[in-house]
Amino acid sequence: MTSTHNQIDRDFLKFHRQHPEVYRLFDLFAGQLVAAGHKRGSSKAIIERIRWETHVKTAGEPVKINNNYTSRYAHLWEDENPRFKGFFRTRKLAEAAINSVDVPAAEVRI
Repeated sequence: MTSTHNQIDRDFLKFHRQHPEVYRLFDLFAGQLVAAGHKRGSSKAIIERIRWETHVKTAGEPVKINNNYTSRYAHLWEDENPRFKGFFRTRKLAEAAINSVDVPAAEVRI
C-alpha cells in the first residue's frame, strides 16, 4: 500500500470520527436496499444520496464527502454486516484500506 493510500486511510478515519452521521446514513440506505430485495448495491449512489439528504436537510454547509471514502464506507458496512459480504463491488486496493492504518477496530466502529 502506497503512502498516498495510507494518507487517504488516515484522512478517512479522521472524517469518520468527525462525522458519524455519514456512516449512520450509509447504514440506513444500504439496509433499505437490502430490505427492498436488492442483491447488489452501489456505494457511490449511497454517498450521492447522503450528499443530497445532508444538503437538503442540513442548515448551513452540507457535509463534504471525499469520493475516496466511498470504498472505505462500503468495506466498513460489509465488515459490520458480514452476511452481505460482496454486496458492493470494490477494488482490491480498498480491501485492505481500513486495516492498513494502525487504529484499533473500536475506533472505526460507530
